Amino acid sequence: MLQKFQFHIILILLFLPVLTSQAQIWPKIFNFSPGSYGLDVDEYIDKSYIITGKIINGSSSIMGIILKSDVNGNVLWYRKVGNLSYKTGFSDSFLTQDNGIISTGTTAKYDLLGDVFILKSNACGEKEWCKIYNVPNDVDVGVFLVQLLNGNYLILVSCFGYDIVNERVWLFYLNQNGSTIWQKVYCQNDPKMKNQFPNHLIVTTDGSFLVSGMTDYEDTLVPNLFWLEPLLIKIDQNGNEIWAKPWTYNTNSFTGYAIKSEESNNGNIYSSGVRYNVNPGNFIAPSIIKSNSMGNPLEHH
Repeated sequence: MLQKFQFHIILILLFLPVLTSQAQIWPKIFNFSPGSYGLDVDEYIDKSYIITGKIINGSSSIMGIILKSDVNGNVLWYRKVGNLSYKTGFSDSFLTQDNGIISTGTTAKYDLLGDVFILKSNACGEKEWCKIYNVPNDVDVGVFLVQLLNGNYLILVSCFGYDIVNERVWLFYLNQNGSTIWQKVYCQNDPKMKNQFPNHLIVTTDGSFLVSGMTDYEDTLVPNLFWLEPLLIKIDQNGNEIWAKPWTYNTNSFTGYAIKSEESNNGNIYSSGVRYNVNPGNFIAPSIIKSNSMGNPLEHH
């Protein structure tokens, strides 16, 4: 899994003024010493921005941060989450129907290896409720989340529980008060898959859920030879897996993974990601892959 790191939170926004065709670009650096970085930015209803991420306080301490800036990038307020005695960090946040903020990530409050946590805040970043899924001595990661039209929440989770070899992609379904309705695991029916990791989640036009990510997938001709492939998973409204497919286009020309997917009007799926070329030489490049509504490969660029 690739990880990005930078020493400051940097927000660069592009504005397109109505009366001019020339764009204005401004950078803002939110410097939380000794180091920090942001992982998610959302535009608020008042044209301000909500930024969530992590503050690095040395090798043994990481704190989560929620920051609100105005339209010009000036800080209005920020909230630190956690304390210096353990690691906590956000992976994603979502602006809720009540104008609050819901965020997910990982905390080592009860387990040094990390537990999934979900924090619901009001419009001022003040805690309304917090849910920690403690599984001792196990790595658990809150990856991504959305709020559904009925007000409930869907949380994309990786490596929950003790079988981190086989049970690596999960969805948690919570009501508006943070109570868990169900938890379900995916990618259990194809023995050629291993080391799955989910990156992104959307609600499709038919009300189902689509997860994008990556998986190692065994070569069809050579046993025990695995290729890194994009992964797409379709899930119905009750959390039942419809299909889970690696994007096995052609391992001689394409391996890689999906970071984010969107659905077109005709049901095709477009996924942005990373492409590793293994023939004629090894290199890494951004990529767009196209799949049909059943997750079957169509083309890539």
